[in-house]
Amino acid sequence: YIIFFLLAPSLLLFAEIWTQRSLGAAVYRLVSQLFSCSFLLFIFQAKIIGFYIMAEIRQGGAGYVATGRGLPTERRDFV
Repeated sequence: YIIFFLLAPSLLLFAEIWTQRSLGAAVYRLVSQLFSCSFLLFIFQAKIIGFYIMAEIRQGGAGYVATGRGLPTERRDFV
């Protein structure tokens, strides 16, 4: 059960490399990802994205950021 969640993010990449290059290249990439523990990065990335999405939902989303420039209310010729 846990192994599925560790391998699930890599399966799409595995299928893509398999179709574009070869099965050997896909297996090499999957094994190198497992040995480098890159699946842990996916876990932290998912948690961070979830945190910021929930913060946006709770706080009401984006707000106005003042830049000091006024709104363009008059038309000017391009040339």
